[in-house]
Amino acid sequence: MLRSGGLRGSQVTIAYNGRTQIVALEHEWTMGERRQRPWFRCPDCNRRCRLLHEKDGAGFVCRLCSGYDYSCRHRSRALPALKRVRRVKPGLPHRALARERIIAEVEIARLLRATVSDLERRAKARQAMTDPTSDDGRDDFILQERLGGRSARSISKELRCTVGEVDASLDRTLPKIDNDARRRYVALDMNRLDRLLETFYKRAIENADAQAGLLVVKILERRASLLGLDSPQKLDIVQVQPQEAPQGHDRIFEIDHAD
Repeated sequence: MLRSGGLRGSQVTIAYNGRTQIVALEHEWTMGERRQRPWFRCPDCNRRCRLLHEKDGAGFVCRLCSGYDYSCRHRSRALPALKRVRRVKPGLPHRALARERIIAEVEIARLLRATVSDLERRAKARQAMTDPTSDDGRDDFILQERLGGRSARSISKELRCTVGEVDASLDRTLPKIDNDARRRYVALDMNRLDRLLETFYKRAIENADAQAGLLVVKILERRASLLGLDSPQKLDIVQVQPQEAPQGHDRIFEIDHAD
C-alpha cells in the first residue's frame, strides 16, 4: 500500500519486482492556500485517491479497482455480542465478561443451526428434482417456499424448472376453490363465529365489558357479511311518462267529428 503524503511533482515512478509504473499526481491547496495536498490518479479509473493498493502483482490501483473493502464493515457484522467481547476493556469484571461470551456463543450456535437447516432444505430440494419418484417432496418444498414469501421465479431458478411448473405444483397441492368449497368454508366460519359470540356476549352482559361488547359487534358484522345480509337490494327503476294534455285544435277536431 502506498500513501501520497509528502510527494511533489506531476507524477511519481513506482519500482517493484523489477518493474516500473508511472502514476500521475494532483495537488490541492488546503489551509487557506498555504499548503498543497498531493493525490494519486488511479491508472485504471483515473479516480483521485490518497492510497494505492497492489492488484495481483500487476500494478498499483485505487481501493475500488483492487476490490478491497474496509475491514470494519465486515467485522462480526452478524455477531454483535462477539464484537462486544473483542473490544471489552481489561478492567471489566469476570462475570460480565463471561456473560458476554455466553451470549456470543449462543448467537453463533443459532446462526450455525439456521445455516445447517437451510443447507439441508436446499439439498432435499435438489434431490427431489433429480429423483423422478419424489414429486410429493418437491411439491411440499414449493408450497412452503411460496408460503414463506418467495417468488415463483426465484423458486424456478433454484429448482432449475420453469415458472409454469411451479404454478402447476401449487395447483396440485393447494385445494380447489369451487362453490362447494366456498360453502364449506362459510359454514366453518359461521360455526367459529357462533362459538366466539357465545363466549364474548356472556362476558359483555355479565361483566359490562366494553371491549367484549365491541368484539360482539364485530362478530355480528362479520356474520352478516358472510350471509350477505348487508348487501344492497336490487331496485328496478321504471320511469313513467306523464300523459300529455290534448292541444286546442285536437279538441276542436274531436268535437266536430263527434257531432
